[in-house]
Amino acid sequence: SQILYHDIFNFWQFFLSLAFSSLAWFFLLALCGSLSMLGGISSIISIIALPLTLPILIITNMAVVEDFWINFKILLAIDFFIIPICCLGIAKIIKIANDS
Repeated sequence: SQILYHDIFNFWQFFLSLAFSSLAWFFLLALCGSLSMLGGISSIISIIALPLTLPILIITNMAVVEDFWINFKILLAIDFFIIPICCLGIAKIIKIANDS
């Protein structure tokens, strides 16, 4: 509904916000999904994933509705923080799962 009543610049803001937020969501949910490799805790994954992804959803909504550039910079900072941390975490979980 945000796209219908705005110009094309707002469409690109919406697109960039969703692209970078989905990237952060992907890595966080991949980290939580890799916990299932350890076995027996697959029911806890949703409890861990939801609080981690809610701030990204809130910042993405604020980027679309309110001041785009400030919230987009926050979203980029979250991406640059989450991606390496999740990659290292997933690698460590895989190593632990393979050793045991």
